[in-house]
Amino acid sequence: MLVRELIDFLRLQDPETEVDITVVQPDEEDENSLDVLHVALVHVLTVPDEETDEDFVWLIGGEAGDVEDFLDAISGDADDED
Repeated sequence: MLVRELIDFLRLQDPETEVDITVVQPDEEDENSLDVLHVALVHVLTVPDEETDEDFVWLIGGEAGDVEDFLDAISGDADDED
């Protein structure tokens, strides 16, 4: 999805509406079922794609502490590469 597509959709929504992330994936135990992971959107991050030199927008969800640990870890990785 392109940013402009997301903006067009969000523009139609009530600005006070909470944003969540839902990920649908195959169930590892039952090939005829799907798992649905539903989490609150906690952070938005722009990440460069090293192969294309283009930016991606990451919508990051999860428990606040886990997201904070993740952000600390990836910022540490970025510092190590400098």
